[in-house]
Amino acid sequence: MNSTFLLIMIAIVMFMLLNNMRKAKELKKDGGYVDAYMKVLKGDEDATDNLNAYILKETDPSTKNRALIVKAYTDVLNGLDTKATIDEINFDEVFLVNGAYVKEKLIKISDSFVWLVLLLSKLKDDNKPLMDELYNKIYKAEFENHVEFNVFKCAYEIFSDKEEKDYNFLKVLLAGEYGSYIYDKALIGVFKKFAAALLIYAGEELPEEDEMMLKDFAATQVGNKLLGNLNLLDKYLEKKEEETVEEKTEEEVKEIPEEIKEEENKEE
Repeated sequence: MNSTFLLIMIAIVMFMLLNNMRKAKELKKDGGYVDAYMKVLKGDEDATDNLNAYILKETDPSTKNRALIVKAYTDVLNGLDTKATIDEINFDEVFLVNGAYVKEKLIKISDSFVWLVLLLSKLKDDNKPLMDELYNKIYKAEFENHVEFNVFKCAYEIFSDKEEKDYNFLKVLLAGEYGSYIYDKALIGVFKKFAAALLIYAGEELPEEDEMMLKDFAATQVGNKLLGNLNLLDKYLEKKEEETVEEKTEEEVKEIPEEIKEEENKEE
């Protein structure tokens, strides 16, 4: 009896050790990715070179595809060949397991949809064909019950040349009626702010509390970029807040992915 109990305890300890080693490896991997996009958010001079170097050495498909999306955004900013980078993105590498999509894996790369919406907002004016190509590359019917994908989808609808635009999900999200959807709890606050910004851009009126939310969002690096791309920054960035944008970088950079600050989620 004692020997059996001892074997069980050894097995449990070994499992915990292996699990901790796996988590440590994932944190190290994500740490390099976070460092790379942090430089992009802050606009560091070496951001592009650092990101390119990271992509070259990264072998994990999930992390590499996340980094490629960030690179596509920097390519647009720098006037580089964005199409070549978008062509490299391969979500099948991330989600296909034995020929079937494992949609739950989307949660692990949910931060990518922040960058995908930012990327759409840069492509909408001068490169609609590439915007269409990006959407078609990312679209998967299996993602339809994910909040992050639906915000991306609605952004595409709003920026597209379609006469009939379906972006009602954004209103559902702001109303808090997304309980039946899968979503990353750490990022739900950010995507609500994206929803509010996109609705304003589409000409919708928002309640006062949502308008106030965008004023707070404008004073963050991600919000500053999105609202700037939507030509809404002057409306929501108050002069007294302009000096605080850089100060908030260190906090706000952790809103992508799991390290998001809790204050970003107060609307949840």
